[in-house]
Amino acid sequence: MDINTDVYIFGYHFTFDSFWDFFITARDWMHTLPLIYQILILVGLVALTVGSFSLVFYIVKAVFQLVFEIFKILFNFIRSLFVPRKHHRHYHYRYDRPRKISRPARRYTRPPAPPVAPAPPARPAPPARPAQPARPTKVMAQTSVRNDVIKFQQLLHCPNCGGTFTNEMMRILSESESVYCEFCGNKLEYDLQ
Repeated sequence: MDINTDVYIFGYHFTFDSFWDFFITARDWMHTLPLIYQILILVGLVALTVGSFSLVFYIVKAVFQLVFEIFKILFNFIRSLFVPRKHHRHYHYRYDRPRKISRPARRYTRPPAPPVAPAPPARPAPPARPAQPARPTKVMAQTSVRNDVIKFQQLLHCPNCGGTFTNEMMRILSESESVYCEFCGNKLEYDLQ
């Protein structure tokens, strides 16, 4: 029985006597097509070949991963049958079953906050002081020098902020020629002459 096949490729009519002749004469009918169609057919065949190989590769890879996971699960299951329940080290406890909960969980509620009295209105801020001079200010006082200890006849005040010198500031001033004000932080120098 002779099979006469009519094939239309991109609008061109081809006649082959049998299926086998289709593959034998493929070179001839491929060359009768325009160049752009030949390139498209080659690109399509290459893409089909690469796609089929990559599909087969990923299917085989998935099968091997599935077999590996099944063997791993079976190995861990068989190993867990021979592992004792009580462990000697604390980091093995995570493999144990959770123990019975001794008391059920309960919801934590925060106690209501006590009522707070309203705050008094804030006082206006004091006026800003002028900028401090960069050089230290000298403090003058009437003193009498006796046995290398300075005795102060009156209370000293900081010329920048007006604060009274504390006992600690007076002690430091009697030992050295400079002291820092505890109120404004400026360095003050004492002139012994």
